[in-house]
Amino acid sequence: MPVFKPFGGHDYGYDKTSHAVISWAMWAGATNGTFFIDPLEAIVVLAGALYLQEHPKLWQDEDDEKHMGSGASAVRNVQAGYCMYHCFFKGRREYPVLLPSYIAIGSNLYATQAEDEHATPPVLYAHDAHYKAMFLGLGAAFLLDMVRYHKRGGKGWWVDMVLPFFAGFAMYTTQSAKEERRRPQSVS
Repeated sequence: MPVFKPFGGHDYGYDKTSHAVISWAMWAGATNGTFFIDPLEAIVVLAGALYLQEHPKLWQDEDDEKHMGSGASAVRNVQAGYCMYHCFFKGRREYPVLLPSYIAIGSNLYATQAEDEHATPPVLYAHDAHYKAMFLGLGAAFLLDMVRYHKRGGKGWWVDMVLPFFAGFAMYTTQSAKEERRRPQSVS
């Protein structure tokens, strides 16, 4: 069980070594994508994401925090959201930007389908941390683009512009259904 606490607070490791390797590889890809777009903004986005991960009370409800779990997925989803903005809305189609954008959407959608509370051990994901982090990254990219404008890399595809919102909606509804099942049923 890889434990990785570089700042002494949050555990960026996972229960299984295979999950750690996959997640950290996606994190490396998203980090590479953000630095490919703009190194200065990449530092700001990474530092901000790490700070929020270390201080979950700033962006997670108390209920969210209880089941947020461990891992680096919130940080990489912030970075992937930054890449998604530049890929889908600014038309940056270079592979270092394109791959983390689609991989984050695909892995988050996969997680909504692969979750199994009844498995031994249970396979659970913190979808709320994922979609909130992804939208934080999209928002950060939008705000940074207002301050430090980036030229369009080409024409974006309208279907791609819908993908982050579709993935966010899928994660939100899956998390809401999971929380509804956990809530004690009142007897009337």
